[in-house]
Amino acid sequence: MKIMIATAMVLLGAFGTSKAQEPSGAAILQSCQVSDPNCMAYVNGITAGIVITQIAKEQGNPICLPDHISTATVREKIISFLSDNPKAQEVGANAAVEVALEAAFPCPKAN
Repeated sequence: MKIMIATAMVLLGAFGTSKAQEPSGAAILQSCQVSDPNCMAYVNGITAGIVITQIAKEQGNPICLPDHISTATVREKIISFLSDNPKAQEVGANAAVEVALEAAFPCPKAN
């Protein structure tokens, strides 16, 4: 669930938010009713987030975002990881973002 939120956060900039603040259901409805590209970006982001969450869980590498993290921070972590790891640029975007966020925000190991 947290990775889904992270992906949505990355895309929220399209709705004019500067921090991890989700748009209202009314804003999404209005955007989607007029075929605004922001609607598709948001829907694609949520869908990708669900896929990424499933992959991370299946691989036993859940992602834990800190509270109050900004969209800009998540974006910078993804950029940094992909810049430093060219091989990660060769896979699909879902897998690349999933691995980047796993590296940046691993969940604490249970004792």
